[in-house]
Amino acid sequence: MRDTFDGSLHPPGEGSFCIRTMKRNLYLIRHGETTGQSAVRLNGSTDVPLNDHGREQMRRAGRALAHLAFDQVLVSPLSRSREGGDLVMGGRPPTPRIVEGFREVDFGDWEGLTIEEALARHPHFMEDYRSGRRDFQYPGGDTREGFYGRVAETAQAEFQDPPDHTLCVLHKGVIKAITGTLLGLPVAEAMAQPIEFGCIYHLQKANGAWRLLARNQ
Repeated sequence: MRDTFDGSLHPPGEGSFCIRTMKRNLYLIRHGETTGQSAVRLNGSTDVPLNDHGREQMRRAGRALAHLAFDQVLVSPLSRSREGGDLVMGGRPPTPRIVEGFREVDFGDWEGLTIEEALARHPHFMEDYRSGRRDFQYPGGDTREGFYGRVAETAQAEFQDPPDHTLCVLHKGVIKAITGTLLGLPVAEAMAQPIEFGCIYHLQKANGAWRLLARNQ
Protein backbone atom coordinates (compact mmCIF):
# COMPACT_ATOMS: atom_id res chain seq x y z
CA MET A 1 0.00 0.00 0.00
CA ARG A 2 1.22 3.47 -0.86
CA ASP A 3 1.32 6.57 1.32
CA THR A 4 0.13 9.84 -0.16
CA PHE A 5 2.08 12.86 1.06
CA ASP A 6 -0.34 15.70 1.72
CA GLY A 7 2.01 18.26 3.28
CA SER A 8 4.48 18.88 6.06
CA LEU A 9 5.21 21.34 8.80
CA HIS A 10 8.89 21.37 7.82
CA PRO A 11 10.80 20.36 4.71
CA PRO A 12 11.56 16.63 4.65
CA GLY A 13 14.83 15.76 6.31
CA GLU A 14 16.34 15.29 9.73
CA GLY A 15 14.23 16.79 12.48
CA SER A 16 11.20 17.32 10.26
CA PHE A 17 7.69 16.31 11.19
CA CYS A 18 5.57 15.30 8.21
CA ILE A 19 1.84 14.89 8.00
CA ARG A 20 1.13 11.77 5.97
CA THR A 21 -2.32 10.59 5.05
CA MET A 22 -3.29 7.18 3.75
CA LYS A 23 -5.93 7.69 1.07
CA ARG A 24 -8.14 4.86 -0.11
CA ASN A 25 -10.29 5.24 -3.22
CA LEU A 26 -13.55 3.40 -3.83
CA TYR A 27 -15.31 3.51 -7.21
CA LEU A 28 -18.91 2.27 -7.27
CA ILE A 29 -20.55 1.66 -10.64
CA ARG A 30 -24.14 0.61 -11.16
CA HIS A 31 -24.41 -2.18 -13.73
CA GLY A 32 -25.82 -1.30 -17.12
CA GLU A 33 -29.34 -1.60 -18.44
CA THR A 34 -30.80 -5.11 -18.50
CA THR A 35 -33.32 -6.96 -20.61
CA GLY A 36 -37.07 -6.62 -20.13
CA GLN A 37 -37.95 -3.04 -19.17
CA SER A 38 -35.37 -2.95 -16.41
CA ALA A 39 -35.93 0.75 -15.73
CA VAL A 40 -39.46 0.13 -14.45
CA ARG A 41 -39.55 -3.51 -13.31
CA LEU A 42 -38.52 -4.82 -9.90
CA ASN A 43 -35.64 -7.08 -10.85
CA GLY A 44 -33.79 -7.50 -7.57
CA SER A 45 -32.68 -11.07 -6.90
CA THR A 46 -33.88 -12.20 -10.34
CA ASP A 47 -30.86 -12.90 -12.54
CA VAL A 48 -31.66 -10.81 -15.62
CA PRO A 49 -28.75 -10.22 -18.05
CA LEU A 50 -27.42 -6.99 -19.48
CA ASN A 51 -28.79 -5.94 -22.85
CA ASP A 52 -26.61 -4.52 -25.64
CA HIS A 53 -27.08 -0.93 -24.46
CA GLY A 54 -26.17 -1.98 -20.93
CA ARG A 55 -22.98 -3.63 -22.18
CA GLU A 56 -22.02 -0.43 -23.97
CA GLN A 57 -22.67 1.54 -20.75
CA MET A 58 -20.19 -0.75 -18.99
CA ARG A 59 -17.58 -0.33 -21.71
CA ARG A 60 -18.03 3.46 -21.49
CA ALA A 61 -17.46 3.35 -17.73
CA GLY A 62 -14.38 1.22 -18.33
CA ARG A 63 -12.96 3.82 -20.72
CA ALA A 64 -13.56 6.55 -18.13
CA LEU A 65 -11.52 4.62 -15.55
CA ALA A 66 -8.91 3.11 -17.88
CA HIS A 67 -6.16 5.29 -16.40
CA LEU A 68 -6.57 3.66 -12.96
CA ALA A 69 -4.94 0.45 -11.74
CA PHE A 70 -7.32 -1.32 -9.38
CA ASP A 71 -6.15 -3.50 -6.51
CA GLN A 72 -9.45 -5.35 -6.25
CA VAL A 73 -12.72 -5.58 -8.15
CA LEU A 74 -15.90 -6.65 -6.33
CA VAL A 75 -19.15 -7.85 -7.89
CA SER A 76 -22.34 -9.58 -6.73
CA PRO A 77 -23.33 -13.15 -7.63
CA LEU A 78 -25.83 -11.88 -10.24
CA SER A 79 -24.80 -12.05 -13.89
CA ARG A 80 -25.51 -8.37 -14.67
CA SER A 81 -22.97 -7.42 -12.01
CA ARG A 82 -20.41 -10.08 -12.94
CA GLU A 83 -20.56 -9.35 -16.67
CA GLY A 84 -20.49 -5.62 -15.91
CA GLY A 85 -17.29 -6.05 -13.92
CA ASP A 86 -15.67 -8.00 -16.74
CA LEU A 87 -16.65 -5.38 -19.31
CA VAL A 88 -15.45 -2.45 -17.21
CA MET A 89 -12.07 -4.12 -16.69
CA GLY A 90 -11.80 -5.17 -20.36
CA GLY A 91 -9.50 -8.10 -19.61
CA ARG A 92 -7.22 -6.18 -17.24
CA PRO A 93 -6.35 -7.69 -13.86
CA PRO A 94 -7.45 -8.29 -11.20
CA THR A 95 -10.19 -10.88 -11.66
CA PRO A 96 -13.48 -9.70 -10.10
CA ARG A 97 -14.35 -11.29 -6.74
CA ILE A 98 -17.94 -12.24 -5.96
CA VAL A 99 -19.30 -10.89 -2.66
CA GLU A 100 -22.53 -12.61 -1.61
CA GLY A 101 -23.47 -9.81 0.81
CA PHE A 102 -23.71 -7.36 -2.10
CA ARG A 103 -26.60 -9.24 -3.75
CA GLU A 104 -29.51 -6.93 -4.65
CA VAL A 105 -32.70 -6.81 -2.55
CA ASP A 106 -35.13 -9.72 -2.90
CA PHE A 107 -38.53 -8.32 -3.91
CA GLY A 108 -40.12 -11.74 -3.36
CA ASP A 109 -43.51 -12.09 -5.07
CA TRP A 110 -43.00 -8.67 -6.65
CA GLU A 111 -39.97 -9.75 -8.69
CA GLY A 112 -40.41 -8.84 -12.35
CA LEU A 113 -43.43 -6.60 -11.74
CA THR A 114 -43.78 -2.85 -11.93
CA ILE A 115 -44.75 -1.08 -8.69
CA GLU A 116 -48.21 -0.46 -10.13
CA GLU A 117 -48.66 -4.17 -10.94
CA ALA A 118 -47.34 -5.22 -7.53
CA LEU A 119 -49.68 -2.93 -5.60
CA ALA A 120 -52.62 -3.93 -7.77
CA ARG A 121 -52.03 -7.55 -6.79
CA HIS A 122 -51.43 -6.72 -3.12
CA PRO A 123 -53.37 -3.49 -2.45
CA HIS A 124 -53.26 -4.07 1.33
CA PHE A 125 -49.48 -3.45 1.18
CA MET A 126 -49.84 -0.02 -0.42
CA GLU A 127 -49.94 2.10 2.75
CA ASP A 128 -46.96 0.38 4.37
CA TYR A 129 -44.96 0.46 1.13
CA ARG A 130 -45.53 4.14 0.45
CA SER A 131 -44.91 5.11 4.11
CA GLY A 132 -41.23 4.17 3.74
CA ARG A 133 -41.31 2.07 6.90
CA ARG A 134 -37.99 0.32 7.44
CA ASP A 135 -39.68 -2.84 8.72
CA PHE A 136 -41.72 -3.16 5.52
CA GLN A 137 -41.33 -6.63 4.02
CA TYR A 138 -41.74 -7.37 0.33
CA PRO A 139 -44.20 -10.30 0.15
CA GLY A 140 -42.07 -13.43 0.26
CA GLY A 141 -38.85 -11.37 0.16
CA ASP A 142 -36.54 -9.12 2.18
CA THR A 143 -37.47 -6.51 4.72
CA ARG A 144 -36.07 -3.07 3.95
CA GLU A 145 -34.06 -2.98 7.17
CA GLY A 146 -32.84 -6.55 6.67
CA PHE A 147 -31.52 -5.73 3.20
CA TYR A 148 -29.89 -2.47 4.31
CA GLY A 149 -28.36 -4.16 7.35
CA ARG A 150 -26.87 -6.99 5.26
CA VAL A 151 -25.24 -4.58 2.82
CA ALA A 152 -24.06 -2.27 5.62
CA GLU A 153 -22.43 -5.15 7.50
CA THR A 154 -20.73 -6.37 4.32
CA ALA A 155 -19.50 -2.86 3.46
CA GLN A 156 -18.06 -2.33 6.93
CA ALA A 157 -16.15 -5.61 6.65
CA GLU A 158 -14.92 -5.07 3.08
CA PHE A 159 -13.95 -1.40 3.44
CA GLN A 160 -12.60 -1.22 6.98
CA ASP A 161 -9.03 -1.35 5.66
CA PRO A 162 -9.28 -1.46 1.86
CA PRO A 163 -6.38 -1.27 -0.62
CA ASP A 164 -5.57 1.93 -2.50
CA HIS A 165 -8.05 1.48 -5.35
CA THR A 166 -11.20 -0.65 -5.22
CA LEU A 167 -13.77 -0.98 -8.00
CA CYS A 168 -17.30 -2.33 -7.39
CA VAL A 169 -19.84 -3.00 -10.12
CA LEU A 170 -23.09 -3.47 -8.24
CA HIS A 171 -26.81 -2.71 -8.02
CA LYS A 172 -28.84 0.42 -7.34
CA GLY A 173 -30.05 -0.52 -3.87
CA VAL A 174 -26.66 -1.91 -2.88
CA ILE A 175 -24.82 1.27 -3.90
CA LYS A 176 -27.33 3.38 -1.97
CA ALA A 177 -26.75 1.30 1.16
CA ILE A 178 -22.95 1.30 0.79
CA THR A 179 -22.70 5.07 0.34
CA GLY A 180 -25.17 5.64 3.17
CA THR A 181 -23.17 3.42 5.50
CA LEU A 182 -19.73 4.82 4.67
CA LEU A 183 -20.83 8.47 4.60
CA GLY A 184 -23.03 8.20 7.69
CA LEU A 185 -26.20 9.31 5.91
CA PRO A 186 -29.67 8.83 7.36
CA VAL A 187 -31.22 5.73 5.79
CA ALA A 188 -34.03 7.70 4.12
CA GLU A 189 -31.54 10.10 2.54
CA ALA A 190 -29.29 7.27 1.39
CA MET A 191 -32.14 5.36 -0.24
CA ALA A 192 -33.44 8.50 -2.01
CA GLN A 193 -30.19 8.97 -3.97
CA PRO A 194 -30.49 8.77 -7.77
CA ILE A 195 -28.34 5.92 -9.10
CA GLU A 196 -28.46 5.73 -12.89
CA PHE A 197 -27.36 2.80 -15.05
CA GLY A 198 -23.59 2.98 -15.57
CA CYS A 199 -23.06 5.90 -13.19
CA ILE A 200 -19.83 6.18 -11.19
CA TYR A 201 -19.56 7.14 -7.53
CA HIS A 202 -16.07 8.00 -6.24
CA LEU A 203 -15.51 7.87 -2.48
CA GLN A 204 -12.22 8.45 -0.69
CA LYS A 205 -11.13 7.51 2.80
CA ALA A 206 -8.56 9.71 4.55
CA ASN A 207 -7.87 10.23 8.24
CA GLY A 208 -10.30 7.45 9.05
CA ALA A 209 -13.32 9.07 7.36
CA TRP A 210 -15.01 8.58 4.00
CA ARG A 211 -16.13 11.46 1.78
CA LEU A 212 -17.85 11.66 -1.56
CA LEU A 213 -15.68 13.16 -4.32
CA ALA A 214 -17.89 12.62 -7.37
CA ARG A 215 -21.11 10.91 -8.44
CA ASN A 216 -23.29 10.22 -11.48
CA GLN A 217 -20.48 10.88 -13.90
